Amino acid sequence: MSMDGFQRIAIVGLGAVGASLGLALKRAAFRARLVGIDTAETLIRAKQIGAVDETFTSWRDGIAGADFVLVNTSMPETG
Repeated sequence: MSMDGFQRIAIVGLGAVGASLGLALKRAAFRARLVGIDTAETLIRAKQIGAVDETFTSWRDGIAGADFVLVNTSMPETG
């Protein structure tokens, strides 16, 4: 799948996987604006390391206008 036409990508969950995806897209010179959605303290770190361009704590605000949404959240353990 080509992602060249995307202008805005939202990454929900900027832990190790989500932040790594953002950094990989940046290193690959991907042109889309990267939007991060997570808790305030996680967003501060993601912005500091350059994983995203914009940050939101609200899913609704963060995914608004996104061409593609990557969801990277932990799964609850099941017994």
